[in-house]
Amino acid sequence: IMGYGVFRHNILKINVYTRKKILEKTVRAALMVGYISLILIFYWAIHKDAGTTTPYISFWGGLWGSFDPSYLLGKIYPYGIPPLIAFFCATYFSTVALRLGQNQSEALIFSLLCFLMAFVSFDILMNGIVKDEAIGMQISRLTHLLLVFAPAFCLHLIYIVIRHRNRWWLIYAAYVFALVMMPLTQTRHYIHGMHHYFWGFFAKGAVLFDVFALILVAALGYGAALLIKAYKQTEPPLLKHRLFYLASGFGISGAMYMGNVFTLKGYEVYPPGNFVFIPLMLWAYALFRQNLIDVLQITRKFLYYLGLLFASLIIAISFKKIC
Repeated sequence: IMGYGVFRHNILKINVYTRKKILEKTVRAALMVGYISLILIFYWAIHKDAGTTTPYISFWGGLWGSFDPSYLLGKIYPYGIPPLIAFFCATYFSTVALRLGQNQSEALIFSLLCFLMAFVSFDILMNGIVKDEAIGMQISRLTHLLLVFAPAFCLHLIYIVIRHRNRWWLIYAAYVFALVMMPLTQTRHYIHGMHHYFWGFFAKGAVLFDVFALILVAALGYGAALLIKAYKQTEPPLLKHRLFYLASGFGISGAMYMGNVFTLKGYEVYPPGNFVFIPLMLWAYALFRQNLIDVLQITRKFLYYLGLLFASLIIAISFKKIC
């Protein structure tokens, strides 16, 4: 009892630190599984769309099997470039957030939010590549299986940044809403078909999709209002700039999502949500502007591996043409 009285505060600190480490490791594992899943989904979609059923990767057939990589590049250019940029930006920022924000709750939440944006960009990109509507719809349903957590992540991130103490029940309610919506996203009451546009397929939202859209817009609007209020009440310039860029990012993100409504309703308008890398950059700058040197180091490594990826793709295309 005496020992507990003497070291009680240290024990509490250790428990908080341990909880943060567990959360960090959980987020790292979730992101690793998530990105591996994207690779597997890409491989499945490409081969199924190409009509191949090869259960293994042969040396001579390569990764692509009977699929031509030059066709892939042709489908990406030009309308697939914005979602491709958004995918790489989201992937990059989720990595940066984990590296720079160890044991920081806002960085971990931001990393998860970036992964959701990467998944959405991947969905839009793949729906501009595949020729089979059923494959595109399956990818969109898998995307929304996780995207329903976006309102919860947005509010959670804002609450942590501004240290908001009131109405935390909204965060819990948003997570419960996401858990309830997850199985429903796989039904025809959420997505019941695909629109055919000049750049590819786009999901036809049903009534449950509209419910999710309203919740997301409400979360973005409420979050932006909280940030603006905190901005007006804040005196330190550094914190003021942080809130400004966060509020700008959420405001632009909300406007982009509202612009997607026309596309969802059947109007052949290129979705502005494909440029989600713009608010992502604003959020990342707001959260990590004090770590620019570390960001540059991570950027060099990211560009190195990205260069290896494109070099491998070029070699694969050349090898395909020779053979």
